[in-house]
Amino acid sequence: MPEKVIETINLVAGYGKMVILHGIDFYVYEKEIVTIVGPNGSGKSTLLKAILGIAKVISGKVLYKGKDITNERLDRISRMGIGYVPQTNNVFTNLTVKENLEMGAYIIKDKNEVKKRMEEVLEIFPDLRVRLNQLAGSLSGGERQMLAMARALMAKPSVMLLDEPTAALSPKYVDLVLNKIKEIRDSGVTIILVEQNARKGLEIGDRGYVLVTGKVAYTGPAREILEHPEIGKLYLGLKEA
Repeated sequence: MPEKVIETINLVAGYGKMVILHGIDFYVYEKEIVTIVGPNGSGKSTLLKAILGIAKVISGKVLYKGKDITNERLDRISRMGIGYVPQTNNVFTNLTVKENLEMGAYIIKDKNEVKKRMEEVLEIFPDLRVRLNQLAGSLSGGERQMLAMARALMAKPSVMLLDEPTAALSPKYVDLVLNKIKEIRDSGVTIILVEQNARKGLEIGDRGYVLVTGKVAYTGPAREILEHPEIGKLYLGLKEA
């Protein structure tokens, strides 16, 4: 049986006095892509932030490989092997591509190990190699998203949380980013993906969760959710399976 890398148990979470998540049971197995979809305001991004300790967990638990990390500090969570790519402000625009990648490896003290890691990451993102000395602020939206994912990979995480990585991208870059996510999973990294494009997100997922008003409305194999006519129409804006 594969290991549950991250699990939430009856998770209630939010910001200040505002409760967004109401009793979420969620898990992701090792080397799996789990896609979280649902209407705007359903709590998808808050679930990621609650796992990371950014949103406040009011009750319930967050477990990482069986260890309780509920409301742990983000820097400690990063050192445990959990990478995060936020939807916005996910690169340092005034630094070069190379400097951004080096920032992603701040927990690695061995310079030779950082160089080795950069080579491994550039194997997955070869388009960044020719832009290493270019300022990140001069990259296109799709290129910035690639850099953000590459930078998160520099720390060699065992799991990556991706918050709407295809938002505002051209159709060409949407497909490219999603293909890179599959490639990252194939390299051995577990993926939790929040995706606004429900169809495309579920197409690359192994399993899916549909969140509605802070609760799990449906969970199952990603293909099953895609092909479920009522789920698609009610919650995902899919006209047909």
